[in-house]
Amino acid sequence: SFINSIRLQRPASSVAQKCGMDRSDAIAVDLRGNVLTCQNVSAQAMAPNAESHRIGHVGDLASVALRTATHWSKRSDCPKCPVLHICKGACMFLEGPLWEASCNNAYSDALPIFAAGIEFLTGLVPIYIEGHLPEDRKDVFGLLQVPSPSACGHTKPFPVPVVTA
Repeated sequence: SFINSIRLQRPASSVAQKCGMDRSDAIAVDLRGNVLTCQNVSAQAMAPNAESHRIGHVGDLASVALRTATHWSKRSDCPKCPVLHICKGACMFLEGPLWEASCNNAYSDALPIFAAGIEFLTGLVPIYIEGHLPEDRKDVFGLLQVPSPSACGHTKPFPVPVVTA
């Protein structure tokens, strides 16, 4: 878990790819014996790099080779990402705009878990992350860059009744 990763000071090198398909003891196979790059694709599907997701057959495992993946450790931003131990590199088969969308989604999904873990361990809620991140990822809850009323156009008070017991 993320909390144990912090407590035990696990290095990033101990993080396996999210799906586990980077492990030598993991294989995705369909009912026809086709070996696939991923458990979420079919033998007929093509990867974004135009390579087939079918990488061999169980009848000839010696020829099975995975050539369409980029492990998180080979991406420039993943090794220094604060949510790597939660996101685990997202999908290793995506590149370009599809990878960027997947990374953005995985980061957004992991950020509440990251914040909850830090709060659990320290009693403090993180609101800003310093480091080599895009600016829009540093403000954890989007609270530090509040738009001014002039930037929003006209403003109108929103009445909220206060009810006491």
